[in-house]
Amino acid sequence: MNRRPSEWLKWVKLYINDGVPISKIADKYHLDVSKLKYRIRLYQLHGEAPFTDDQEKRVYTREEN
Repeated sequence: MNRRPSEWLKWVKLYINDGVPISKIADKYHLDVSKLKYRIRLYQLHGEAPFTDDQEKRVYTREEN
């Protein structure tokens, strides 16, 4: 099941800001723990930028490749 980046951001913030354990978030929203850990690390490194919904719709032209 594909999840929107904004959904991942919500779950990452539950862990970062509210201190909810990873296992509880994963169980409640039916997430893979390793994917959630990856997104948490991504947030810690790059902030909210990778979690914008525009990121998933990006189309590259030949000049950009």
